[in-house]
Amino acid sequence: MIKAVLKIFVVGGFLYISQVLADSDYVIYSSVSHNNEVLVSPVLIVKPGEAGRIEVKGDNGFVYEAVVMPDEQGTVSTDTMFIYGDYTFGPSFVTYLDEEATFTLENDGDEWSFTVKVSSDHS
Repeated sequence: MIKAVLKIFVVGGFLYISQVLADSDYVIYSSVSHNNEVLVSPVLIVKPGEAGRIEVKGDNGFVYEAVVMPDEQGTVSTDTMFIYGDYTFGPSFVTYLDEEATFTLENDGDEWSFTVKVSSDHS
């Protein structure tokens, strides 16, 4: 009887820990550069599957949105959207936690670079 209760407690504990980890916040560190000049470096704190969004109005305004989806192998898929003036980009990344990924795009002589790093540590 005690072994059965202990097994239930251990399984229940693992399920609880899994749920806590699944509901953790993630920090998305980003940088967007245009022709080797950093335009913005937004940082978002998001829950898995929920979009984080920053919108800055004005002449140099921009919209930046990102969604993180973790998996069991320790990687995260990050979908982004960046709007700056007439430009709209939506690069997606798959990385390990705390590893940086960069996407570079050349468009009509302009070079755009997007760097993303996702962390589960927001201390």
